[in-house]
Amino acid sequence: MIRHKIRSEIIATINNHKQFEISDFDIELKNETSLSIKYTYDDKYYFNVTFPKDVTRAVKENRLTHGDEVFEQYNFKGSVSPGRVAVIEKLEFEGETTIYNKLRTWLDCLWEELMAIPVNRRQDEFDATLREMKTKFKDIPDEYFSREEGEELKRKLDELERRFQAQFDNDSLDKEVLQKKHEELHQEFTVLKETLYSLKKPGWYKSLGVRILTWFMKEENRKFLKDAKDSIVPLLPDGVKHLIP
Repeated sequence: MIRHKIRSEIIATINNHKQFEISDFDIELKNETSLSIKYTYDDKYYFNVTFPKDVTRAVKENRLTHGDEVFEQYNFKGSVSPGRVAVIEKLEFEGETTIYNKLRTWLDCLWEELMAIPVNRRQDEFDATLREMKTKFKDIPDEYFSREEGEELKRKLDELERRFQAQFDNDSLDKEVLQKKHEELHQEFTVLKETLYSLKKPGWYKSLGVRILTWFMKEENRKFLKDAKDSIVPLLPDGVKHLIP
């Protein structure tokens, strides 16, 4: 039977975490020696540990006397999800107080995992849209832009860059942040313009499409980009215009 003190310390460890409290978890004691802590809102996340029934005797060398020293310790085993690296990891540790450190580490990993889910979901959506966009470019002639086509695209890119820069100026950003955004954006448009006559049409449109989708991935850009959609869409071939969010 696990002592009430141990259970009390486990509850305190959870309640002392910045992001969680005990009501977020289901705690179950199995066979009096196995403790299971499951995240209430998604039970694929858990912290399971088996408590030893008896103390283990171990021998280690005393560095001062150079003789053997016999000591007692409790050996624990279990598994957690998520782990520090893998989705599921095994636990093996010694010492009854170590369980609280392991629990705190698991709570940190759980919070990081929960926060990463929306980011990964947006990335998956981005990847799916990008794959679809790339297939659409197969219908674009495998040829270079003419001088007339290139100059027209440059004009449209310059107009779009001016709209972006004006929006940044209206966002009341810190001077250094504003300067950095201006420089990053200018570099993006410079690359697009300088590769107009180096890449064939399918390759250049892929480059443009990736950049546009990447811009939309950033939360702070979405509202403005939707407002500027009328300047963005004409840059794209007909087959991919509908993919712009």
